[in-house]
Amino acid sequence: MNIPKVSVCIPTYNHKDYIEDCLLSVISQNTFCDMEILVGDDHSTDGTSDIVERLVSRYGSKIRHIRRENNIGPFRNLKALVREAKGKYIAHLDGDDFWQPGKINAQLYFLQHHPECSACYTNAWIVNNGLTPIGIFNNMIPIEFDLDFLLAKGNFLNHSSLLYRAEYRDCVMDSPELFIDYRIHIGLAMRGALGFINVPYVTYRHASAQ
Repeated sequence: MNIPKVSVCIPTYNHKDYIEDCLLSVISQNTFCDMEILVGDDHSTDGTSDIVERLVSRYGSKIRHIRRENNIGPFRNLKALVREAKGKYIAHLDGDDFWQPGKINAQLYFLQHHPECSACYTNAWIVNNGLTPIGIFNNMIPIEFDLDFLLAKGNFLNHSSLLYRAEYRDCVMDSPELFIDYRIHIGLAMRGALGFINVPYVTYRHASAQ
């Protein structure tokens, strides 16, 4: 059996109140594949690094803690993680968000059965810092859509829900330093259709402290 490998790229900076939930939500994914977790710790000063180290001690090689000597900013941090990713698929997850059970398996199943798609996204819960629900990230999105649909509708996709084929990592690596997630989505849509699973597999914190 050809078991795919997923690289989860988690940029974080001063997320001490959130990073444990984030990492445990990845570790607890009951996946049928090998998975590497890359944490880009952008010179955190609030205790985030200590929490990540504690989890590394508990879970060992499942988590790779990459501590930046200087703060390089969120996009350079993400780029550096994507550059080092070894998986056949790459997932993005911001350090203040977390996943729901079954996310990765659902997306892998989708991409394996939709070879025309370069990437797959899911819906997301929007919550405040106290985890009180605010709403759903989006609605009325087709299961598969193209670049024209994305350009017409705007930036409606959740960054922490993204899983894409590693062969398209240049959509991240070739983006300019000052970017919005939308640029990555457009790049992936230029490589193939985009898939969408209308299940809130991500919990997205709105306006969380940085």
